[in-house]
Amino acid sequence: MTAQKPARTKRRRGHHWFMTLLGFALLAVPTWWLWSNMRLAEVPSESMDPTLQVGDILAVRLDAFRRGEQPRRGDIVILNAPDAKEWLVKRVVGVPGEELMVASGHVILPDGWLEEPYIREPEVPEFPATFKLANDEIFVMGDYRDHSDDSRDFGPVKLNRLVGRVTAIIFPWSRRHAIPRFIDAMPARATADASG
Repeated sequence: MTAQKPARTKRRRGHHWFMTLLGFALLAVPTWWLWSNMRLAEVPSESMDPTLQVGDILAVRLDAFRRGEQPRRGDIVILNAPDAKEWLVKRVVGVPGEELMVASGHVILPDGWLEEPYIREPEVPEFPATFKLANDEIFVMGDYRDHSDDSRDFGPVKLNRLVGRVTAIIFPWSRRHAIPRFIDAMPARATADASG
């Protein structure tokens, strides 16, 4: 009986060592994924109000556009500012390859007005301007149109300036929620109305 104890102890040690290693691996993989694919960002200004408020802490997916996926209209993205000194938080309103017009803070596509339930004020005093986007460019604007420096000021944004896509507000707790991905339903609705 005494001869079997060392063998049993060795098995227990081996099992304990294996479980410890497995535990570290189970922690290391998600930690590595989070570190390489997620970042936190703080909203610095009121340009995205009311969707995002000053001081909100955001979860940002850094891998959102790495595998060739392009931003969709309505996505809230983090991008490098033109001077490359800071990140900006803006909403995609124009996608690669399209032509759009901006008038009084509203976006007009070839199919009609872009429906934007998230913008803060109904009208912005500005002259109409037309933009033709290249295949590697998007057009971004803030939701608080009269308090936002965006593509109306610095022009279309190259896709390589994108840092990631905002997926959630994680702080403060009272505003914690996922950020939905909007789609442009206006042309489809206009087509349905015309056919009906």
